[in-house]
Amino acid sequence: MASRDATELHGNASSAQLGQEIKSIHAMARKPQAKGKFSACQSCGKTNHSHENCYFMEAECKACHKKGHIQSVCRSKATQPKVLFKAKPKKVHQLEEGTDFFSIDLQVHQRAVTTNKIWVHPLINNVRIRMELDTGSGLSLMTIRDFKPIFKKSPSLSTDRSIILNTYTGEKVSPLGYAHVVVTVNRVSKTLPLWIVKKGNNPLFGRNWLQHFRLQWHELKNLKVTTPSPRPPEATTTADSIKNGLQKLLQTHKEVFSPGIGKAKSHTATLTLKPDAKPKFCKARTVLYALVNKVGQELDNLEKQGILSKVQHSEWATPVVPVLKQSGDVRLCGDFKITLNPVLQAEQYTLPRVEDIFANFGSGQKFSKIDLRQAYLQLPFNEESRPLTVINTHKGLYAYNRLVFGITSLPAVWQKTIDTILQGIEGVQVNQDDMIITGENDEKHLQNLGHVLQRLEDNGLKANREKCQFFQDEVIFCGFKIDKEGLHKTQDKMDAILQALVPENKTQLRSFFGTAELLSQVPGQYRPHCSTHA
Repeated sequence: MASRDATELHGNASSAQLGQEIKSIHAMARKPQAKGKFSACQSCGKTNHSHENCYFMEAECKACHKKGHIQSVCRSKATQPKVLFKAKPKKVHQLEEGTDFFSIDLQVHQRAVTTNKIWVHPLINNVRIRMELDTGSGLSLMTIRDFKPIFKKSPSLSTDRSIILNTYTGEKVSPLGYAHVVVTVNRVSKTLPLWIVKKGNNPLFGRNWLQHFRLQWHELKNLKVTTPSPRPPEATTTADSIKNGLQKLLQTHKEVFSPGIGKAKSHTATLTLKPDAKPKFCKARTVLYALVNKVGQELDNLEKQGILSKVQHSEWATPVVPVLKQSGDVRLCGDFKITLNPVLQAEQYTLPRVEDIFANFGSGQKFSKIDLRQAYLQLPFNEESRPLTVINTHKGLYAYNRLVFGITSLPAVWQKTIDTILQGIEGVQVNQDDMIITGENDEKHLQNLGHVLQRLEDNGLKANREKCQFFQDEVIFCGFKIDKEGLHKTQDKMDAILQALVPENKTQLRSFFGTAELLSQVPGQYRPHCSTHA
């Protein structure tokens, strides 16, 4: 949550003068707007599409059980905190605008019952201070007791009677005042106002400071995400009980790991053509004599599994390219780039970024990884889309009944589907056919894993047991090694850079920079320095 809000705040930094700071924050309280081409969708909250075209218009909310939206944007009174300004329900410190004064809600008198907190350690007047990062708080503040050690002599505080602080319980608190302090984060220093209160809990690093700095959200270790207090010894789950619980869980959901390819029960993929699209029919390509039998066997096998269906006539036909695998079998790839892809309407769905995926693993101690067996083939096409996927072979015409590699929009289609299936489950991140599960402790980890397996079973999806890993100290995910300390490079990625040949054309150069840029997301590791040459 903090990462997402901070990203929205990074932009043109406002002046350091207090009047402009308050004006900027006041404007955000009155007119909260999401960045994007569209206003925030009422069904999912995203800004990359209109409400009428939202994928979740028919979804059922897990909180209020009404159709038309998902839990993260639910407006049900039962799911929202009791504050005057109805904003995002998971935030503790909410902005609120009064009639005669500017008021800010924040936690002053009691500890918030929240999930893991994120701590930052800025230098304030060259004194290292531990502060709780809170994007819900409009101002940065601390108690007078914490403030005094920063100055050798107690400075005089400036006051602003228009600022009223509201506690989470509804009490109104007038701050003692504010002082301009020098704040240093990641070697960037700014003179900013720090508000002082008589009593409270943790110092808060609020939005009026956050908009001046670019925090490295993927540096999990440096952000020092804390976990809740450990359970008492009598409630601690032992290693043996976790092991037994895992075995019981895998046995309960053994259908997920059964042989064969799964089939999604309530989801289908839709291909949408551009308005001016015209069918294209290509004849079958000649197959090498040595591969004829293997190609024929693969076609028969796919037809037997229900992945392909024989057709007699078609307006569309795509030639296939047989690829010989190390096992000696062949993989059939449709050459859709010459038929379907040029006239296919792109699927509008944002694929997950590496930094966004890893930003959610701050409190994870151990990790489980589930590999879906031939994930694309588990999602069927709808009836209208199947005729577009017809392939032309030496044995005749076949239409694909399931997703197939080579069609440009399908990665986004699959990602949207699997995100929908697993939405609402804590501690899980998915990138195409790989998913990783974790938890703040082993008990929570096991609970999250159980929810994932139940969702997969309910939707008819299957995983490859041989490639799955459970309760590991470290796993490889998205090409990186991840453990409880954070994100790390892998040696094979570094070798790809160190042993790379000098690029000789634009394609090779883009490939090189793509790998280099991927590694640059690992904190403290290689970062490319590039310059433009004619």
